[in-house]
Amino acid sequence: MNNTIVVNEASPPEVGGGIYLRRYTRPVLRNNIIVNNSEGEIIAQGSKQEVFYNNIWNNTPNNYNDLVTSIDGISVNPLFVNPDSGDFRLQPGSPCIDAGDPTSPLDADGTIADLGAFPTYHFDTPCIWLINHQLVDEDENGRVDAGETANLIVTLKNTSFEAANGTGHRL
Repeated sequence: MNNTIVVNEASPPEVGGGIYLRRYTRPVLRNNIIVNNSEGEIIAQGSKQEVFYNNIWNNTPNNYNDLVTSIDGISVNPLFVNPDSGDFRLQPGSPCIDAGDPTSPLDADGTIADLGAFPTYHFDTPCIWLINHQLVDEDENGRVDAGETANLIVTLKNTSFEAANGTGHRL
């Protein structure tokens, strides 16, 4: 479940550049992105596979080889952030976002599972997380006494695709 399998190759006469299933197996393939693989995306020789809620696209010589396709799968460009540099996160607007099996565990943001290994979270963008904080007071007793000045040091992390400019964003 929830794998991203891209740009794999099997040299002929071998097959199954994406996934090769041997006889007498019964895998469940769910919520995966399987794209740009050669010599067949998923080769199922004599296996009884269950294939649900996947994006199987742009594999050569074909996308579905010995597979029973299901109506809940898609075959479209997943819109990776930057696949040429190995960034296989999903861009905003990707058809793989919230396209997973609705009976699968929800993503961390409470939405339907995304396809692939890298979920996209639906928080206000940019999404800033408080990673750490430290209160440093003048006499270092761990509290701000009357009339005393203290500094609050915070560590933030921006997990979105956009830069945060410090105005109008909630923490």
